[in-house]
Amino acid sequence: MLTPLWVAESIVQEVERFLHAELPANWARRLAAKAHYLYRRHKHFKAGLNRPGWRGLENLRMFMRHWTAGWLKRERSPLYKKLPWSFGMGHPLPA
Repeated sequence: MLTPLWVAESIVQEVERFLHAELPANWARRLAAKAHYLYRRHKHFKAGLNRPGWRGLENLRMFMRHWTAGWLKRERSPLYKKLPWSFGMGHPLPA
């Protein structure tokens, strides 16, 4: 069973470490809320998260990275510009 809040917190930490900046305190809750909303309403999203093995978790992480990039672009453009383009496509940030 996936726990979107835990996954969201790991994505927020990934971005904060990479950018050496703090994201708003509610960022992880926003990501988790969006995942819960889409899971109930979109069968394609739900099917992607219910894949066998680790594939569902990796899909959720991909979506949350994509959403984070979009929110950063809209709300914190200077931080967004420091991210690699691939992050917006759902790929992890370099270590």
